[in-house]
Amino acid sequence: MNEFVVKDDNKLTVGIGWDAKKVDLKKKIKIAIDSIMSATSEDTYDLNLAAIVEHNDGSDPELVFWGHKYSRSDSVVLKGDERTGEKEGIDEEMRIYLDRGENVGRIILFLYIYNGNLHKQCLAEVDNVFALIKCKHTEKVYVREDAIFKACEDAKHNNCYVFGEVIHNGDEWIVRERSQFLPYDKSEDIFEYYTSRHYVPEEDD
Repeated sequence: MNEFVVKDDNKLTVGIGWDAKKVDLKKKIKIAIDSIMSATSEDTYDLNLAAIVEHNDGSDPELVFWGHKYSRSDSVVLKGDERTGEKEGIDEEMRIYLDRGENVGRIILFLYIYNGNLHKQCLAEVDNVFALIKCKHTEKVYVREDAIFKACEDAKHNNCYVFGEVIHNGDEWIVRERSQFLPYDKSEDIFEYYTSRHYVPEEDD
């Protein structure tokens, strides 16, 4: 996997995007009602962006997601929750403030379809999915994934995709590509997978 040292910027933008499923007016009304009621349905895909924040001091890792949008140091901030994919470009955005992350060791970044297993959905079904990590000010893109969601067989059987890490190594911040599909459709299950003793990190190629 490729990795890059972050230079000339102290803020990273992490984003995901997808296109709303084309439905008729009756289904659009149903989707709108579901959104008001904080529900999801088989008629829409609710993708979410989330992060696991690990600390250098051995304190408990944190999960940053739609229900907990700020890490303790405010170094990782989720900028909202989009449920339909109807926005142009980035639908959900996260900001990483490197100058606030003195105690941060690693940030694991992933997307997933909320309730995807319940509705028998998978990432390969979603139109124009992408995930990216870039510098906020220079717009330099370190990681961008899009074609894999249609080209990879694993996307047909999974709801979660881990696409990158941000690693604090001494005075350097490193962005590392990741490519891992997982079957989970809840952020807390993904958090449990990564923080349990059963998880063994993959070897770099």
